[in-house]
Amino acid sequence: MRVLVTGASGFVGSLLCLTLLQHGHQVFALSRNTDVLNAKRTPRFSAYTYGDPLPDTDAIVNLAGESIARKRLNQKRSDEIVESRIAVMKTLRNSYQNRMPAIVIEASASGIYPEGRRCDENSPISESFIATMIKRIEEAAHSYFGETRRLVIARFGVIMGEGGGLMALTALLPRIVLLGGSPSVPWTGCKDAVRALEFILSHDALEGIVNITDPRPASAAALLSKNRRSRPPLPVPAFCLSFLFDHRCDLITINHMVFPKKLTDNGFIFEEH
Repeated sequence: MRVLVTGASGFVGSLLCLTLLQHGHQVFALSRNTDVLNAKRTPRFSAYTYGDPLPDTDAIVNLAGESIARKRLNQKRSDEIVESRIAVMKTLRNSYQNRMPAIVIEASASGIYPEGRRCDENSPISESFIATMIKRIEEAAHSYFGETRRLVIARFGVIMGEGGGLMALTALLPRIVLLGGSPSVPWTGCKDAVRALEFILSHDALEGIVNITDPRPASAAALLSKNRRSRPPLPVPAFCLSFLFDHRCDLITINHMVFPKKLTDNGFIFEEH
């Protein structure tokens, strides 16, 4: 299969490109960081930047856009994130006006669901600050890619893995120990996230909303403990994280129980622990 991956130099995107190549696919990587990608050039791997003519492809995996975790998350930053995602969608739509591939996977997030209840792909969405931002991105995806044969909205949990995701966000912080209870957090290991994306590409039954969240929700305390630093632990009441992370703390302080019903019903097995 020919697959165009946007955000190809990112944490998930770079591993996805490598995995697809290892499994015999042809990979077109779209990124602003083409210097890194050009070093990986092979007969089945080509790097493109924005403004380049893009090749015919069988599928698009759109992982590009401003990161939620990188800067303080307020309304202005929320608008910047949404606008960055929409800009990429516009680029792809304009490039593939009359040759849109059969499969488009658009990255989204499990933070769209309401707190305090068990959720799967059929559950209603929340009206929280983060959910409202995610909803705007998903609505844009339907607007730009709704005519493709199979549009998948991949709702990721918090990504875990060495060198990226939550572990990168907390790398410069003390070893935090949450006080006053530890909420359930939807998460997925980076390798499982990549395996799930490849699984979706090869299974036509998977379309619409697909949760990429480990079926074993972890507590925020358990996820934070994976950042094993030599510094002494710092006990912090959960509500105080808002002073450190603003709305970003909602990702690990709001009690979310999100399950990947579509993936598991189709035989996908999460392997990371």
